[in-house]
Amino acid sequence: MKSISRLNQRVVLVSVVFMLTIFLYACGGGGQQVQERQLQEVKDDTELQVRQLLNDINERIDVIEEELEEASGELEEELKKAHEELTEQKEVIEGEIEKVQGSTLDNWEEVRISVSQKYNEARTTVNDVSRRVRDMLDEQQ
Repeated sequence: MKSISRLNQRVVLVSVVFMLTIFLYACGGGGQQVQERQLQEVKDDTELQVRQLLNDINERIDVIEEELEEASGELEEELKKAHEELTEQKEVIEGEIEKVQGSTLDNWEEVRISVSQKYNEARTTVNDVSRRVRDMLDEQQ
């Protein structure tokens, strides 16, 4: 009788451990889904900010292209140089957007650091180029 009782206890114990394992495994998967959802929100916000910079760069390129239609001489050369610099920054930022879109939980921190660095560099370059262009155009008037 005691051996049957001990056998039943072991069966019950194994069953409980098995069910607990399944429960914990299921909960762990839910945690992964929450993390992925949170990452997607952060990725969306990051992409929005980077796209705003991209839109700003495109607008400034359009202004330079308009000015190039009437420019000549040294001004034309400087505007072409500014156009080239902004186009390079545009390509860098487009590449960073692709990195954000393709990022995962495993590489997000690396992508975040890269995007932040490239964003700041591009913003500084865009502002410097815009300042130079504005100064050149003011001198021409």
